[in-house]
This record gives sequence, C-alpha cells and structure tokens, in this order.
Amino acid sequence: MEIHKEDLIPKDKHQMKLDLFGLDLMIDQNYSNTIDIYDLLGRYSYDKKTKYRRSVSAEDSQFTRTTLYNGLVVTARVTAANIERTLPDGTKERFFVFPGVREEIIEDVLRKLATEKRAEGFEAASGGNQATMLVGLEFSLYEVYQELKRVRGKIQYSYSEIREALSILSKANLEISTEDKSISVSAPFFPVLAFAEKSKTSDTRSFVCFHPLVTDLIINNKFRRYNYKKALSLARTLAWFTNASATAGLKQAPGTHTASNSPH
Repeated sequence: MEIHKEDLIPKDKHQMKLDLFGLDLMIDQNYSNTIDIYDLLGRYSYDKKTKYRRSVSAEDSQFTRTTLYNGLVVTARVTAANIERTLPDGTKERFFVFPGVREEIIEDVLRKLATEKRAEGFEAASGGNQATMLVGLEFSLYEVYQELKRVRGKIQYSYSEIREALSILSKANLEISTEDKSISVSAPFFPVLAFAEKSKTSDTRSFVCFHPLVTDLIINNKFRRYNYKKALSLARTLAWFTNASATAGLKQAPGTHTASNSPH
C-alpha cells in the first residue's frame, strides 16, 4: 500500500465518531486511548543488538507473531524497513530496521495528539487503494519533542531520532490477519507520512495517517482510556513491554504467542 498525501480527500462523514476518540485536555492530560486488538499484537522488536542490519535474507527480513484474542488466533507479520542512515564519517548507507521501543513510543505520542480532537478522516482517491479510509493527523516535530519531554523528563529523543523513527514506521509493513479471515489487512504502520518542507518557513506541520486497522477500530469505538504518561515514563524495555501488554489487557493462552525469525 503506497498512498501520498495529495491522493487523499478529506471525509467528514465519520468526524463525530472520530471526536469520540478525543479526551478532555484538562482532565485527561496524562491519558490516551489504547486500541483494542491492534495494541494486543506483538508489533515491535525489543532486541537493540540487531536493530540495524546492513543485509538480511528474505527469511530474516520478517518476523511473525501470533496472539489469541477472544478465542481467535491473530497473526501479525512485520517486514523490516529499509532506510538510509548517515554514518559518523558522513557517508550514507542503507540498513534494514525493525520498529522497536522508540518507534512504539513515537506512535503512542502521535495517537495521544490525536485524542486532542485533532484526528481527521480521509479517503484515498486514486490507484489500487481507492476508497480506503484512513485517520490522519497534522503535527510538528517540535510537538512530539515537547510531549516526550513532558511525559518522560530527561529520557527523550532528538529531532533526528524522532524523524528517523517516523521514517521507519512509514516503511516497515504490518500485515494482520485472523484464522477466520474476518481481518486481513497489510500496510505500513504509517501508510502516509509527509514532513514539513524546510523551504516553507511558514509551514511547520507534518502529516501522518495511521494503519488502516487503527482507523477501523477507532471508527467502531474499539478503544479505551489508559494512563499514557505512566506507560511512557517507563524507560527500561522489559518494564515498558510488560506495562504495554498489561495496559492493553493482553489475553493469551499458554503457548499461543509465538515468534519466528524474530529478534524478540
């Protein structure tokens, strides 16, 4: 799925439902919404040692995890992003990268911004993705940086790290399916990402659309409030993963959560 911002048409037919995703800015400053089945899936890699790989085999370019949800087996298949990085000596090189803790935190920050009644509905107007509904959000890198500073204190990411995380989320693919085929969707974590153009000093807004399953679950009110600040304040990977799973209400029978070709 490749969609460009200019291919999107604003659609307000679901705006009332999107507004229900919003929270009170005064009362719920430290809260956000966890999204039903999407947040139960093992979508991220927590192995820092193998985060950046210069080359991978076809087999190692993906990992698959399964989760039992309401008696139904759900499979998540993640394909690594291929991004360009600038090395310390100034040279540029391409790496394969799985989304990790940093990317998960950045996604949660953007969803928090969306709860400020800023989420908008869009529809793809052309190509093979025509009529695909997506939830989009305008934001700035400064907003993301300041929000990370607010909820995580000194534990934060630089602008370049935030930008790289967004690029990874726009290039890494997330395929989700159920054994009864009631869910079958494949798209980048962020199928649409547009950074503000540096040449346009008056325009500092970037733009992102969330995964199509996130759109569907938001429109169908499949979300609930959780303590977002507490979750993001956890710095260590294990603590973060444990809290994220508990927050989402993860339910799985023994032996139903598996990972193949996965860096964990």
